[in-house]
Amino acid sequence: MNVEREVARSVFTSLAGSLINISQHEETKQIQDQSKIDFCELASSALFIEHGKFRHFTDTDVNSVFEHIAPILKQLRLAHSTSEKEGILENNKIILQNLIDKYFSEIR
Repeated sequence: MNVEREVARSVFTSLAGSLINISQHEETKQIQDQSKIDFCELASSALFIEHGKFRHFTDTDVNSVFEHIAPILKQLRLAHSTSEKEGILENNKIILQNLIDKYFSEIR
């Protein structure tokens, strides 16, 4: 397996971990946003499932990871505050929601 594929594969678990961190931070707040917690948990689950299916990814699928998923992870890693991370999450909600929808359509 080449390096590019390995990097793309690691994006799923790294982003899932970042979303779990956002969810855990939300749980520590006095007033929690349960919908944000649920969304992060669902998106994390979908990312872990995609990671598990990575061996079946085509080169086009790998390119899609670099085009759509990896930039979210990069933005989260460069964020300086939790509120900035929450804004990044909100700005990329459609991409993550598409993963969640794909996840749920496959388990039906």
